[in-house]
Amino acid sequence: QVRIEEAVALHCADLVTRLGDNGTVALVRSMLGHVNPDTKQIERSGHLFNWLGKQIERPTFISEITPTHLTEWRASWRFGSDLTARHRWGLVTLFFRFCDAQGWIDDNPARNIQPLRAAKGNRTAIFTDDQYASILDAVYVYDPENVPETTRKNWQQRLLTFLELTRWSGMDLTDAVQFRPESLDQDGVLRYRRQKTKMLATIPLPEHVVILLRDIPLER
Repeated sequence: QVRIEEAVALHCADLVTRLGDNGTVALVRSMLGHVNPDTKQIERSGHLFNWLGKQIERPTFISEITPTHLTEWRASWRFGSDLTARHRWGLVTLFFRFCDAQGWIDDNPARNIQPLRAAKGNRTAIFTDDQYASILDAVYVYDPENVPETTRKNWQQRLLTFLELTRWSGMDLTDAVQFRPESLDQDGVLRYRRQKTKMLATIPLPEHVVILLRDIPLER
């Protein structure tokens, strides 16, 4: 009998061994939970343990999870798009195939559950010029009250720079958040290593973006 926490921990450990501790593993942890590989204690619940915690008769072992459990859990999802839901279901089925291969379950509970459908179409099309202009305009009216005034003082300039950096560099959000001034050379060429693929990216940036990046106001 393998506890659910132990199964999740070993699955994530196997993914890290094969893929590295990358974005895919982070998505798996957001779905299944982040379990300490040594203590097998839940550090962050994730969607699965959040849902399990609400069950009157909570399964303890991975072999106790039934197709009904998975169907009810999936029905509770509230992702923003059908494509995201389908992708997350793929991560769940991957986990139960791993459990099946380890011999922890007699029958894979996800095996006969119908996959989720996603409507055809491009969900990552570029913004039009008017749409992007509206995004930039929104920066100057965004003034969150729950942020200290000393931080809000430079909020708009930092946010504008962040948007322009992602727009002209094609950076993922994670890479843009980790931008460092030394990654921009004197000729305005950005060089950084992508978090997801670990590949080196080399991108010449427009002059107005270079100016913004060389004058980023500090936070408090």
